[in-house]
Amino acid sequence: MATIKDAEQVSHEMGNFPAVVLRHYWNWKTKQGDAKEFWALSPEVVMSQGRKAKTKKAEKSA
Repeated sequence: MATIKDAEQVSHEMGNFPAVVLRHYWNWKTKQGDAKEFWALSPEVVMSQGRKAKTKKAEKSA
């Protein structure tokens, strides 16, 4: 939802109703950059970085 911002499109892709998507999956606090970072993750990326892999939020709080 943070990337697409269209409950009807997301619900169609999920096979659900827009009201269900908005009730259970919409998170107003998720930023588009966070969503892009999440969807860029893959096993290869995580394995190549090992335990050094940190999100921006983890780096800021450390």
